[in-house]
Amino acid sequence: MEVATVNLTLGNVERKFLYRKDTNDESVIAHALKNSAYDLGRLRRAKEIFDLYDLLVRSGKAPLIIDAAANIGASTVYFALAFPKARLVAIEPEQRNFDLLASNTADLPVECLHAGIAASAGVSNVVDPGNPGCHTAAPDDRTKAVHSSAGVSISEIYERNAKNTLPFIVKIDIERCEGKMFAANPEWVDRTPIIIIQLSDCLISGTENSRAFVEYSTGCNRDFFYLYDNIFSIAREIKLN
Repeated sequence: MEVATVNLTLGNVERKFLYRKDTNDESVIAHALKNSAYDLGRLRRAKEIFDLYDLLVRSGKAPLIIDAAANIGASTVYFALAFPKARLVAIEPEQRNFDLLASNTADLPVECLHAGIAASAGVSNVVDPGNPGCHTAAPDDRTKAVHSSAGVSISEIYERNAKNTLPFIVKIDIERCEGKMFAANPEWVDRTPIIIIQLSDCLISGTENSRAFVEYSTGCNRDFFYLYDNIFSIAREIKLN
């Protein structure tokens, strides 16, 4: 599979970005970088969010952004350039995606973890639809290649980085697995000012993947906004944790 380079211009920053031609990598890049699907400036509470970022920076600890799953790094690069004083942890279990992720973020303040995101540390089930970088494979393709990998939890990442960071953003795009994230040990939600999640019920119907997220969210003091296919869950009372 041919690896190509695209020249990105984000604001006043130019950088090279690696991707695989004629794969879903192209739509991943368009989603995160061309369409700015994660642009918090489009939300009504944008000023509060950017004020929080400034407050976190002034606190002496870096705002912590977790990108799970990071794929080839398009969303990670977007966040790193949008919030240059943040520290990022990018999680990606698929080896070929991870290799590109590591290359695309090599000169940025990003820690890349070759692991799957899980409700608790240990083992995570990972769906490999067979097309590297693919997030839109047909349901019957998704079920053909499920393997296990090392699992890392949001809470574990928070504790590991507690000395130098404070929680800021968690972005979740873990198709078919988001239910497990909120069915057990979701205490990290209350510590997270901004959660960006893409739910997969529309892609894999009949699985109730979104049910745990919806049920847990009803008891949370949070606002919900929709942009493209992402849900932005923002704490109504934004404060330092």
